[in-house]
Amino acid sequence: MLTTRELLDDFHRYATSILGQEADEPTLDELYDAWRFEHLNSQDLEENLSAVRASLADFENGEKGTPAGVHSQQLRREFGITTE
Repeated sequence: MLTTRELLDDFHRYATSILGQEADEPTLDELYDAWRFEHLNSQDLEENLSAVRASLADFENGEKGTPAGVHSQQLRREFGITTE
């Protein structure tokens, strides 16, 4: 397992290699998400794959889920956020 310093150095190398390659530079969060995706450990990867498989099985069985907009509306109400 890598130390925190080694992980930080690896992320720095990754971010530096990406920056300047595109006209629209990614945000720090986007860089971190992409780096994390490329460095998933086997447990995280298996959890992600299991969640996708379960969602696909639900979809194949007719479950269409709830549109994202419904969840957004509920969260806005819950946290008192207006959309003016």
